[in-house]
Amino acid sequence: MYTTLAQLDIINSTGTHPSGWIWIHAQNERDRKLHIEVAKAGAWVSFDGYGADETNTYVSFLRDMKEAGMLNKTLVSHDSGWYHVGEAGGGTYQGYTAILNGLLPALKSAGFTQSDIQLVFE
Repeated sequence: MYTTLAQLDIINSTGTHPSGWIWIHAQNERDRKLHIEVAKAGAWVSFDGYGADETNTYVSFLRDMKEAGMLNKTLVSHDSGWYHVGEAGGGTYQGYTAILNGLLPALKSAGFTQSDIQLVFE
């Protein structure tokens, strides 16, 4: 399995600009310096799977990206839906409102401006 930096090296070696690549599930990498390094290299950094129980962690991810001037290379998603193969009835439905109802208010409380929020969510 390739590490994130190895993948970025491969992309660069082909002459492809890193802005054409999205590092998905970056929240699984807890070395926040790596998030910033990849964004500064030009790639997108996507923190996926947001749930209300992880609000503080995601606010911290976004604060780090803001302080580094990299909100413009940051994405956030729920990874929501409801169908999980092998689970009765497709599993438990996860709605699409957690970011709106949980993360956005938390970001505003943490001092993020409307412009900051628009960089990530619009």
